[in-house]
Order: sequence, then C-alpha cells, then structure tokens
Amino acid sequence: MPDIKIREHIIAGLKPLLPKKWALQPFSGVPDNIAVPTVILSLQSYSRAAIAPRAARTASFVLTVLEPKIAPGPADDALDDDLLDLLNAIDLLGENAAITWSTAERGTASGQPGFDITTTFTYTLDSPEQETN
Repeated sequence: MPDIKIREHIIAGLKPLLPKKWALQPFSGVPDNIAVPTVILSLQSYSRAAIAPRAARTASFVLTVLEPKIAPGPADDALDDDLLDLLNAIDLLGENAAITWSTAERGTASGQPGFDITTTFTYTLDSPEQETN
C-alpha cells in the first residue's frame, strides 16, 4: 500500500474532528505564512510485529501542530489550546481506527511555535482500516 493512502486516511479522519479553520497538510514541510493553526503529517517509518499476522503493519508518523502567533504569551496560550484539540481528535479517531499517540514535544518549525506528536497507525495490507483480530 503506498503511504499516500495512509496519509489521506489519517487526514480525512482528523478533519471533521478539528476546528474548521485549521489547515491540514498530509506531507512534510512547513508552508509559508501560516495564518491559522496548521497540522503537518510526516511519515517516519513502517514496521511489522513478529507475532502479528503477515498483513499487519504499523506506520509511525509525527503530527506537528503549528500556531501562527509567535509572540510569547499569546502564542503559548493558543498553542496549549491547539495541542489539546489535536490530542483529543487523535483520541476520538482512535476509538474507530488503530491510531494512538505516545508523546507530544514542544518545538518550532520555521520560527513557528508548535508541538510534535509521535503517533502510530496499525492497518492491514488489504485496507487502511483498523486491523481486526
């Protein structure tokens, strides 16, 4: 399965769970002039657990949420809210798909404050949907 299908699946699942004004980007790279909170998906790796069926895979990726405000104080407050919105969306999506997050670390990308959220998605080769055992 090409990784673009996984990207599309994750972005499509998150979109209705996040504020409508947010921008979602299914590929790496920070866009110029961020005007709204922006989520960027960066696929990191694929793996297969030795005890799982041969068709089971795990895609590891980072979801980066960036805030357009850069002034300390207002940017921190807005980013805290953005992070909670995105973590809640991942948790809600995880109720119907095999998506989980493990850590959220503060950072910046192209001068924009943000958080990198380490995430995994388990799927089978037949479909990007959740594996059922």
